[in-house]
This record gives sequence, structure tokens and C-alpha cells, in this order.
Amino acid sequence: MFKNLIKKFFGKKAECDCQKLNLNTTKKEDRVALIYEAAPDCGCESKKTSKFSPYPIANEELIARFVFSPIHINKKNGKIKPSIISHIFNRGCSIQREKIASNDELSRFVSDFLANDPKKERSWNRVLIATCNNLRSITIDNQKALCLYDTAEEHNPAHGEICLSREIPEANHAELRFEIMKVFSECQPNDYRGGKIYNSELSQ
Repeated sequence: MFKNLIKKFFGKKAECDCQKLNLNTTKKEDRVALIYEAAPDCGCESKKTSKFSPYPIANEELIARFVFSPIHINKKNGKIKPSIISHIFNRGCSIQREKIASNDELSRFVSDFLANDPKKERSWNRVLIATCNNLRSITIDNQKALCLYDTAEEHNPAHGEICLSREIPEANHAELRFEIMKVFSECQPNDYRGGKIYNSELSQ
């Protein structure tokens, strides 16, 4: 039903309202597909997709993906699970924009994530960092595979998302995960931003 509404309101010729599209798909499990159907070829990358965002994500920006144990870490070998980026296929993979995020905001982000665990098992394991352009340059079958959007939130203006640019066969998903992980470098929490967030009382 929602897909039909997108076609009705946006159509092939009408320009997509990216902020409305972002708001209307936020809680949808098939959010990524709804976005690339309404805005093909990463049509919303050059536009603000949130009123809380200062500007769209630029190619030269660094983005960070925070890694938490045990949900993102293989207990047997200590390596990051491929599922760390699996939301690119459905709900959008959350990232933080290094240029925009303040130390206080990131400290609050980490502490809130750790506090939202009834079993109190979570710990901050590491940070993955990449240049936006390197992610946008990844291709599958010689076509751009990913879009990065500035899906800022009221209390997290540095929030963004990595999403598929189009439907990609499941047979290519493992290859895409591999190419994405090659682009990221890893940073330990006590080294990230000089340890200021790791040592903050907010993240304890």
C-alpha cells in the first residue's frame, strides 16, 4: 500500500520530497526499498532528508559506525560480525558524521546505547571509520551500490544512514559486505578522539 502511495504522490516525473520520504518510512521494515523506489539513483543524496540536518553528507566527510559487544562481535574469534552493516538491506545502517558530531553528543549516544540493555551485557568495542566517497564508490555489476543520507534526529543531528541504491540480488550480498568492510578502518575506544569519549563519565 505504501509503495502505491509513493507512486501516487511522487510519480516518475515529480520531484521527490526527500524529507517527507524520510519521515514516512522511518519505522518501515522495508524502508530502504521504499526510498530507492521513490528516489532512484540516490536521488536524495544531494538534498537534506531531515530538518535537523545542517546539510547533505559530502563526499569528503568521515563517517563512523560504532561497534558494541556482544551484538556486533563474534564471541569465538573476537571479530566483527558481517551483520554490523546488514541494515543497509532493509531499515538503513546508522552512522555518525564526524564533522558534525560533538564529543558530548557522541558520549551521550554511547551511554544511551549501553544503558538501553536490560541485561547490562553491552560494552563499547571499537569504531569503524570511512570516507563517504569510498563508500559511494563501491559498485556491484558496475553500478553504484550505496547511498549515504543525512537522516539527522532532533537529539542526534550527526545521524546518517547507509542504504542500498537499488535492488541487489541476494547472491551479491556477501560480496557487497566484503567490499564495505574493506573501506572501513578500525579504532579502539580509548584512541578514538583522543580517548575523550571513552573517558567521559557519560559513557560509563
